[in-house]
Amino acid sequence: MQDKPEDIAAFSTNQVAVAIQNECKILMVCVTDRITPLWPIKTRYLPYGIASLPGKHFFVFNGLDGNDSVSCFETIAVPKGKLIDEVIIGHIKECEQFAVDPTGSRIYASCPETDELLCIGMNGRHIFSYRVAGPVGVDVDRFGNVYVLGETTRTVHKVSQTGRCVAMIECETSLVPKRLK
Repeated sequence: MQDKPEDIAAFSTNQVAVAIQNECKILMVCVTDRITPLWPIKTRYLPYGIASLPGKHFFVFNGLDGNDSVSCFETIAVPKGKLIDEVIIGHIKECEQFAVDPTGSRIYASCPETDELLCIGMNGRHIFSYRVAGPVGVDVDRFGNVYVLGETTRTVHKVSQTGRCVAMIECETSLVPKRLK
C-alpha cells in the first residue's frame, strides 16, 4: 500500500479491512500465508477509523469537514461495498480507536484528548461517557463488555454496557497484570 493506512478491522478469519484516509477508501485484504489486496471500497468522506461486525458489515468513522474530528459514520455491506446507512453524530474530537458491540447497536470511541471512552447509539445519540486517563485502545467482547486501555495510568478498564467500571487491572512493566478492583 503506497498510501497512509489509518486503521484496521478484522472481517473474517483471513480478511481484514484497512482504512486509507487520503484516498477515501477501505481496502479489503486477504491475510493467509501472504498478504493479498482483494478490492477497494470507496467511502464518501475521509476515514479516520473503522470497526466491524465480523462477517456482516463495517462502520467507517469519517470527518466531514476534513479536520481531526469524526462527525459521521457509514455502514458498508461487505463484500459488495454498498453504503447501507450514514449517520451524523456530531463532532467527536481526537478519537483514535473505535469498536462496535456484538449487536451492532452501539459504537465505542477512545478519546485521549478528553480522557474519556464515549458510547454512542447507532442513531448518533450519546449514551454514556466513562472517564479514563489517556485512553488509547478500545474493544468489545462477545458479551458486550467494553475494554479500554488507559495509557497514562497503564490500566485496562472493563466497563459494563451501562458505563460502570466492572474491573480495573494495572499493567506492570513485568507484563504480569495486577488486579486493582
